[in-house]
Amino acid sequence: TVMKLEQEDLKKLDLLKDNKDTFLKELGQIKYNEILLDERNDKALDIFEKLKQQEKSIIKELEEKYGRGSVNVDTGEFTPE
Repeated sequence: TVMKLEQEDLKKLDLLKDNKDTFLKELGQIKYNEILLDERNDKALDIFEKLKQQEKSIIKELEEKYGRGSVNVDTGEFTPE
């Protein structure tokens, strides 16, 4: 025979369902944020590569102009090797 659940038991089941739904929404939000973070990371790596290329280009240009050495960017002084 079929039995009817008590109201208290139905509330427990509803609460469990609500908690599962909240959990799944949170998990989805976390995954979405991971995707956005991956995209930001990829863009940052692209910028980093461009900065490295820019650095190499400037170093080459300065070496051709001043020779090998070191530069103090704060004072603008060049010290040859």
